[in-house]
Amino acid sequence: LDGSPYAGTAEITGLSDTTCEITWVTGSTTSQGICMRNGNALAAGYVLGDATGLAIYLIMEDGTLDGVWTVAGQPGQGTEVLTPQ
Repeated sequence: LDGSPYAGTAEITGLSDTTCEITWVTGSTTSQGICMRNGNALAAGYVLGDATGLAIYLIMEDGTLDGVWTVAGQPGQGTEVLTPQ
């Protein structure tokens, strides 16, 4: 949320045509959540330590996810891009 750059991986596992599970690993931090697709949007709710968060992504034509995220109780939002490997 403070604008600092970061890098990591995200693994998305499909559960149905519209639902999924997602796990992010950033350094020594792992967060897990659920996600749901609606058209070209993907929303994910997740747990990060004792906090909950929300991420919303725009699904680009090349499969890249262009997103914004926030953590409950914290002001502002962060941005991230998930690039398929």
